[in-house]
Amino acid sequence: GQLSPMFQAQLLPAQTSWPALRAYTADMQGFADRQLGRCLCHNDLNPANILYDGRRLWLLDWEYGDLGNPLIDLAGALISHPWGDAELEQFLRAYNPAIEKAWVYRAAMPVALMMVFWHALHGSSAELLAEAKASLNHYWRLAA
Repeated sequence: GQLSPMFQAQLLPAQTSWPALRAYTADMQGFADRQLGRCLCHNDLNPANILYDGRRLWLLDWEYGDLGNPLIDLAGALISHPWGDAELEQFLRAYNPAIEKAWVYRAAMPVALMMVFWHALHGSSAELLAEAKASLNHYWRLAA
């Protein structure tokens, strides 16, 4: 579909076109599906939805849970947590050693785009929307 010029100017990084983002996102979804297939995904792995009791990790709030691609779920976790490369590598080794860190970084841009739209459509605070836009800009630069 089309994105209004006003909406595009308000939400997307300055050097980004809507067609380019759509093409990248479609390519990423195909890549993710070819690499890992589909499984049960949480789709909201932010810190408020993860509980560690000292022995086990608990994932809470499955409101957005669905059949999906784990790369997209992992990219959402990457965006929501202040992890460096070492922490991400440790997380991925525990999750599935076959998943490459570069794949998660590649999946992060479409997930960041979705977060921008989610915050814009749900009337989030200007601060949260600005954080989402900064994240999109960061991962768009990495993807370029």
